[in-house]
Amino acid sequence: MEKRLILAATLSFLVLYFWSLLNPPQKSKPGYHHILKHDAIETKESSSLSNSKIVKSSKLSSNNRINENITTIETKQFIAKFSNIGGVLKDIFIKNYNVRLPITQINELIPYDTVLFLLKKITKNTIVYEYKNNNIKIIKQYILNNNYIINSNINIYYKNKSRNNNILKINTYSLDMTKIKKSSLSARNRSLLEYVIYSDKGMFRKNNAYKFSKKEERYITGHVIWTGFRDKYYCAIIKPKYETSGYIIHVKNSEHANIIVIPKNIKNKENFNFVSLIYIGPESWDILKQIDPDFTKIKRYYKWGLFDIMGKIVNRIIHALHKFIPNWGICIIIMSILVYSITYPITLKNMISMRKMQALQPQMAALKEKYKNNPQKLNIEIMELYKRNNVNPMAGCLPMFLQMPIFLGLLQALWRDVAFKDASFLWIKDLTAPDRLFILPINLPFIGNEINILPIIIMFLMFFQQRLSSANMANMDPEQEAQQKMMRILMPIFFGAIFYKFASGLTLYWTTNNLLSCFTQWKLARIKNK
Repeated sequence: MEKRLILAATLSFLVLYFWSLLNPPQKSKPGYHHILKHDAIETKESSSLSNSKIVKSSKLSSNNRINENITTIETKQFIAKFSNIGGVLKDIFIKNYNVRLPITQINELIPYDTVLFLLKKITKNTIVYEYKNNNIKIIKQYILNNNYIINSNINIYYKNKSRNNNILKINTYSLDMTKIKKSSLSARNRSLLEYVIYSDKGMFRKNNAYKFSKKEERYITGHVIWTGFRDKYYCAIIKPKYETSGYIIHVKNSEHANIIVIPKNIKNKENFNFVSLIYIGPESWDILKQIDPDFTKIKRYYKWGLFDIMGKIVNRIIHALHKFIPNWGICIIIMSILVYSITYPITLKNMISMRKMQALQPQMAALKEKYKNNPQKLNIEIMELYKRNNVNPMAGCLPMFLQMPIFLGLLQALWRDVAFKDASFLWIKDLTAPDRLFILPINLPFIGNEINILPIIIMFLMFFQQRLSSANMANMDPEQEAQQKMMRILMPIFFGAIFYKFASGLTLYWTTNNLLSCFTQWKLARIKNK
């Protein structure tokens, strides 16, 4: 195998290797989704004590929340908790996925966020709060709909518009990371926590949003299209349907931050209302596009445009395949075959070119001996030799570099698409995790207690492929032959180690690719030496 090919392969997959190091195996301590799931189970159990799905709790007393009443509404998709302090949506649990995002105090009206609201109406999917004094009356209504949507309506009535001198703000949501920090969420998954504000000034994103700094605080003027938060699989998006004049990022401390929207032109008016559409659910392209095409802009795989575009293209192609083939594993195999088929002509041509380059080794050795004291002349003569024989010295690298954007796109599509979560194929139970044929009772060095078959298959396929490649190489001197023997051992082990903890869907893709590569090498062996 040419040194350039080895270098290209090593550098390319070192990137993936160090990427995988950022996601160490999870400890037995539960992650934050599981901690929050436990909270929701307790809520659901308390709900079951009543014949209704609506449970009004008794008063809660603490130093900070005196006379707080929590009302729980359970629908097909949500378990929602509402507080009479501020009349706010305090917490929401997504039943279908058993998860809760670390957001709270959704659509909180400032400065009326600490006053007690009166519960006026409650049904199976609607709750209404009211607050009034000598100057103002506020009615807050929440309607829990299907498709992970909540409609929020805040109606404000001033008894005397001349006394309307308040600057009202809407805290679209607060971030509470206390449970995130106590969980065993890996560094790579923590890096995916991200709050997003989409305005006419562009898209503002803050990743690693599990800790906050005063340096993040900002006040940006302009129209706010929506504010959002996302983790690995799920997102929350709050879209104001009222006129806005800007947004504020307010950091309370390292674990708490508020994303605040400023309504426009509300002074000296007798009444007005703030209508918002709230989405809390999976970060699914199809669902988001159906609700609002702008919501799909929350999805991002990479900061780099090419890789991000490729990830989205790969995701859409696999989802399109899944409409006809209802198994994600088969869709991944077909995707690998499609990609390989596209690059096959280049791959075959470059393999032939590499074989020609091997045939030129005796002439190259003669040139090295002739110009051993003149490196510049040697390089010129070698390039002339390649040119005369129509050989591309970078031939072996091209197919790999063509596939790398697709490979990295697939890596993100598998890692961040909730559709692949718990998707099974053959013995694989979850395509987003290693294939785990079985679990050992003890931990072994390097591999732990998981026996993953696909990475082992990749190792054998690479060993076989390199044997075929060596058979196709002509005129190898003893030194080259010794290098080939070493690489036939080291490279399969190297790749097997990289893929051992990767998502099985990604490993399935690469296994299929290696099978096809072996076929190409076999076909090359049948072509006469030219």
